[in-house]
Amino acid sequence: MKLFFAINCRMANEPLAKWISILYRFSFMYANSFLKLHNLNAGQLPFLINIVDNPAITQEELSNLLKIDKSTTARAVKTLQLKGFIKKEKDSKDRRNHRLYPTKKALTIRDALRQKGFMWDEILLKGFDEKQKKEIRTILQKLASNAIEYFDKEKKR
Repeated sequence: MKLFFAINCRMANEPLAKWISILYRFSFMYANSFLKLHNLNAGQLPFLINIVDNPAITQEELSNLLKIDKSTTARAVKTLQLKGFIKKEKDSKDRRNHRLYPTKKALTIRDALRQKGFMWDEILLKGFDEKQKKEIRTILQKLASNAIEYFDKEKKR
């Protein structure tokens, strides 16, 4: 019990970013362990999942959705295209835009990727009851919302 108390006291004196960073790094390690079987990595995963979930999305819309800069999105899209997971087609209404579509290869692994994501959730949420799990999700969504709001205001300055 003393050890738990000491850890909790230390946690209160450290920035949240430390714990978020630890979760982020371990989440990448977990994802990379199964993504390598598909010639993918954790950095490409959010792009692929969002293209699968939003067929015909543009690169700009994808960047805005993920809150990631356009050059990073362009590199990820190019890599996913070269690996055969997505295809680009010119927008019929605006020839300057390209629409992104998942290929059959992407659709084939979609459910397995989601399953692994839910398995990671179970690992992280071990020992929490249903009410706590819901609260954690609500808190994380609020943290993300606060971060987005902060940077949206910063852009306007």
